[in-house]
Amino acid sequence: MASQSLPFDPLVATASDLQKLLDDGVVTSEGLVNVYLAQIEKHNHHGMKLNAVISTTPRDTLLTIARGLDQERRVRGKRGPLHGIPIILKDSICTPSVGLPTTCGSYALVGATAIRDATVTTRLVQAGAIIIAKANLSEWSNFKQRMMTSGWSAVGGQTQSPYVRGGVLRNATPLGHSTPAGSSSGSAVSVAAGFAPVSVATESDGSIVYPAGRAAVYALKLTVGTVPMDGCQANAQWLTTLGAMAKSPLDLTDTVSVLLRTNDLSRHLTGSWAGIRVGFVDLSEWRHNPIWVEHHEEFFRRQEELVEDAIHKITANGATVIRDVDLIKPAQIVAGTPLPDIRPLSAYQARAGFAHFMSNFEGTTVRTLDDLVRFNLYHAELELPPEYPTQESILAAANPHNKLTPEAFAQYSTTIRSTTAHAVTSLLTQHSLTVIIGPTDSRMAGIAAAAGLPIGNVPMGFAEGLNGRAIGLSVLAGAGNEKDILRVMAAWERSLPGAREAPPLMVGWGQ
Repeated sequence: MASQSLPFDPLVATASDLQKLLDDGVVTSEGLVNVYLAQIEKHNHHGMKLNAVISTTPRDTLLTIARGLDQERRVRGKRGPLHGIPIILKDSICTPSVGLPTTCGSYALVGATAIRDATVTTRLVQAGAIIIAKANLSEWSNFKQRMMTSGWSAVGGQTQSPYVRGGVLRNATPLGHSTPAGSSSGSAVSVAAGFAPVSVATESDGSIVYPAGRAAVYALKLTVGTVPMDGCQANAQWLTTLGAMAKSPLDLTDTVSVLLRTNDLSRHLTGSWAGIRVGFVDLSEWRHNPIWVEHHEEFFRRQEELVEDAIHKITANGATVIRDVDLIKPAQIVAGTPLPDIRPLSAYQARAGFAHFMSNFEGTTVRTLDDLVRFNLYHAELELPPEYPTQESILAAANPHNKLTPEAFAQYSTTIRSTTAHAVTSLLTQHSLTVIIGPTDSRMAGIAAAAGLPIGNVPMGFAEGLNGRAIGLSVLAGAGNEKDILRVMAAWERSLPGAREAPPLMVGWGQ
């Protein structure tokens, strides 16, 4: 939407760009609200029909908030880098103070009201951010039907990628090349499509990094346990944490700094590769099972080509690269337990986690997983349409006969976390690595999840020969070392400035 009447393009502008325009008096927060609401109106259910947003804050509420922040800026100055900046939250984060419902994409919460804001909502509002909308998601953060196409919810419909020519294919695999991927799909698409410069979302296992990779945005999932999760859907409490997505490492840093309540991160954004040691995994060993992402030789060829180009550029700029590092594989993390993977542990926690989350709401009869099962069956025409007719993930968690004992959960989760974290830490130490990098289209997110570690996404380019989809790389670091990921992102942006671009399908739309 390159407009002749606007001093910025919402497809391109970063939050830091907007903050400078605000500081210089070129725009006001009230004006920003109007621009981003117009962009949502233009392309959410019309235009590109992205279905990335489920709800927007009432315009009168937004304008009142924006005018207040404009006045505060004039009288007392800004609170920080997010002062007066529109932001979007995943629709699994409670936001009643700004008049926004929280539905998790389910009709079970349509008409319900959260009784209090999530802590993360409060922190963002206190920082001066303007919560303009709630993002669509894989319903219940992908806790419904295991093989459901990512980005679909009963309330929000199917989120579409603004990069993919032809949209989501009718026969798409859950994370297929035509999909927006991950449960936080609307959050990533919203940033790429210019609905807001930044977004905040949750991740248990790939929910942030997967869609960020498909949307050509920078993203960071924080170390598990570093941010309060109250008021956020977190069925698998041992895995779930918060994170953010943005068009630049600086915006990402400013946003996660608010989540973490720290002022220490921005100083690491030097843009230099000096002293940074990067371990790259062997791409051929890190490919998704084709039941999740269909194998496509053109995609693999393009991915390898882009990785080689990236390695050449970052080494030319001072990075030390160690190839084919031996990162622990998903099958190895459950060694020493009778579990096939980590899903039974998440299902065990979901029963109590869901009930705890639903205690935040008034105006709904759904309180437990059993209630949700019955609601979905009673409202099958809405919740169980022909294309997604089952709710096996909910049923598995609700079934008391499938539950682990508390002792078994404690033993297995501790074993898996310690085994995985130790393996990652040992690899980092063995090669004196700053970070480990591999394809975002892989199970690296699962390694980060099991270990409770931070992981991010950097944009790498596009698969023009396939369907135009974006391609990303995951960046993994040790516990509490978000600063290392952000440091690498800043250097990455400087070395590969063309790795991300505005969606070509949206540039010049309607002009």
